[in-house]
Amino acid sequence: MRKLFMRWLLGSMVLVGGMLVGQTPGRAAPISYLGDLTDGAVHIGSSTGFWTVSVNAGDVVTVTARRLSAFDPVAGAWNGLESDTTAYSSVSANSTNTLSVGAGDDQLAANCCGGGFGDPQFSFAALTSGTYTVAVFQFNNTIIQNLGYSVSAVGATRSIPEPGTLILLGAGLLDLSFARHRKAA
Repeated sequence: MRKLFMRWLLGSMVLVGGMLVGQTPGRAAPISYLGDLTDGAVHIGSSTGFWTVSVNAGDVVTVTARRLSAFDPVAGAWNGLESDTTAYSSVSANSTNTLSVGAGDDQLAANCCGGGFGDPQFSFAALTSGTYTVAVFQFNNTIIQNLGYSVSAVGATRSIPEPGTLILLGAGLLDLSFARHRKAA
């Protein structure tokens, strides 16, 4: 029984390692990010997808992917961006230039379409401020088109100008106001 389990585990690791966007090992495919996950907004994907999420250091972000068709989604997050798929070896491993900050598979019961496996949900605390990568893909890599899923990130930072930016903007407007008054006089 243990030998069978170990064989299954090794096979699963090989599948997960090769599942990222359906690429065979060593074959690079450029990453086209599908959009930016904003706090609480639900985004729809129809194929294996890479998304960005902007965070501040210390933000705790919860990523949820829900199937909208018959497939088994998994998801992962990394602190930074990569340019092609060869940078990633598995959903829960560091990529070439970025650190894995979280991964999920089967934390939630499947919300539709049957199957014995659940949907991913995981949280991570942002180590640094910046843009992080979130990827959603099929577990066993049998389907890479028309997957149909929703993805959201709760706790992601909204773009809010820093106080220094607002001060500079106010000073500029004040200066324009003085210049207008001088010209009128």
